[in-house]
Amino acid sequence: MILIRGAKHQDIEVLWSLGKTVAEFSVNNNETITFWPKDILGKAVSSSDTLILVAEANQQIVGFIIANLNVSLRKAIIENVYVSPENRDAGIGSKLLAELLANLDGTNIEYVSTLIPLDADNASRLYLEAGFSKGEPFLWLDKSLSDTFKQ
Repeated sequence: MILIRGAKHQDIEVLWSLGKTVAEFSVNNNETITFWPKDILGKAVSSSDTLILVAEANQQIVGFIIANLNVSLRKAIIENVYVSPENRDAGIGSKLLAELLANLDGTNIEYVSTLIPLDADNASRLYLEAGFSKGEPFLWLDKSLSDTFKQ
């Protein structure tokens, strides 16, 4: 049985360990880290502008979803969705996404978006099956304003 719940501070180490191994989180920039620094994840767990949900199976975290909430713009950006390789194709990503959208229901958030690599077929299918529309391809540009996000 899969349990979807809000992330807790004691989950940070596991989330970070799982997230830093995912090549798909990279933006192909040799200067920028590929996943959130541990201290930022720790602050995000208790922040009102971030929603982090985890999926548990047998009391072990097997997936997570992270969304950045911008209440002023009534927008949420899904930053990351992760399901452990051995648990993929079991509907866990869909459950995480559905729970995230349910959490946003009744809030000021009226628009949800995400960015995925063009060749991320599984991620594309997840979002399209949840009713998302395919938009235009974009070029990702970034700049680190501090050493926090540099490799």
